[in-house]
Amino acid sequence: MNIDGRLKNTTILSRDLYAFVWRESRSRQLVICLLTMLLAPLMMVPLEIQRRIVDDAVPAGSLNGLFWLCVAYLVVVLLQGTVKYLLNMAKGVTVEEIARDIRFSVVDNNRHPDRDDSPSKTLASHRCLKPDFSRCCT
Repeated sequence: MNIDGRLKNTTILSRDLYAFVWRESRSRQLVICLLTMLLAPLMMVPLEIQRRIVDDAVPAGSLNGLFWLCVAYLVVVLLQGTVKYLLNMAKGVTVEEIARDIRFSVVDNNRHPDRDDSPSKTLASHRCLKPDFSRCCT
């Protein structure tokens, strides 16, 4: 097969793979996007609180104001860490489940190559080469 044929098959396989991943994990990917959008502005809040501590509470000598700004800082940092943890867990679970689904569909297609309703047809795994055992058994 020439280089153009290999590139064409790779493009088709990539497109099919992306479609499979999107179809199987759409809801989880939307949760990941929402968590990311929540985390992005939350990253700036601790910097603003630090600025207010240094610029407002410390020069004024207000222990009450300093205390509440430090409590707010602690709450925001804990919230930020929780959202980061949830985001990383969601990404990890999504990747593991997609990898499992791809493995299952490839194995299923290799066990039932002639079945038309095989879910792995969307992965183009039906193009996988099957070993020829007839040569070693004669």
